Amino acid sequence: MKYDAYWISPAGKSIGVKINHIGTVLNNPEIFELTKDFIVKKYKDYGEPIGLEGKARADVMLGLIKKGWMRARYYPKFDRWQLQTYDYGKREQDIVLNWGREALAEKYAGINSDLLIMIIKTQRTIKSSFLQIANGKKRT
Repeated sequence: MKYDAYWISPAGKSIGVKINHIGTVLNNPEIFELTKDFIVKKYKDYGEPIGLEGKARADVMLGLIKKGWMRARYYPKFDRWQLQTYDYGKREQDIVLNWGREALAEKYAGINSDLLIMIIKTQRTIKSSFLQIANGKKRT
């Protein structure tokens, strides 16, 4: 099924996001090796309502990204996918390449769609495209 957002597991498995990334985590904490209690406590620690896209959300999501999860979101106005990863070594490059091929095969990305890879650890952004992925290019 086509979604406008995905979580990509450290093993490279895509998980479609129906509404928002934190909602997927809240509804399926076990997939992310978290507990509902852990997430609720984070929100309480920040004094925020559960599910708010604020500081608690950022904290939970950064924790997941540091564990190897990747976050992908499509911006149709720009025909661009944005992917967040903590690092961008060989493992991450292979996952992005495989996810990109899946996106092309399942038609949730077009050959001319852009891909921005945001690397949190180095605060670097790599501009790529699904054409480069189709050609097997991992890195720009």
